[in-house]
Amino acid sequence: MRFYGFKFNEAEDGGISIVRSDAYEKRKSTWITEDNHNFLRITRILTSMRVLGLETYVRALWQCLASVYEHEQNIIGQETYAFWKSAAGE
Repeated sequence: MRFYGFKFNEAEDGGISIVRSDAYEKRKSTWITEDNHNFLRITRILTSMRVLGLETYVRALWQCLASVYEHEQNIIGQETYAFWKSAAGE
């Protein structure tokens, strides 16, 4: 998550969220670029977490990515977003 500029937050009730860290603005320049291979890596991360039964983490990452997409959709693109959505089971 650090590579992408994200961090985990754990709630007392056991819930988690994944949010942008203080390093997000700096880190996004390494992966939010047109046709970046890390878009496919994110799809693989989501898919792997689902296969491993880590649905809570999948939901948390999906929510974070959906938020990122709102601001970066012109770079990420609809096709990548559709792959992420499918991999997250949405």
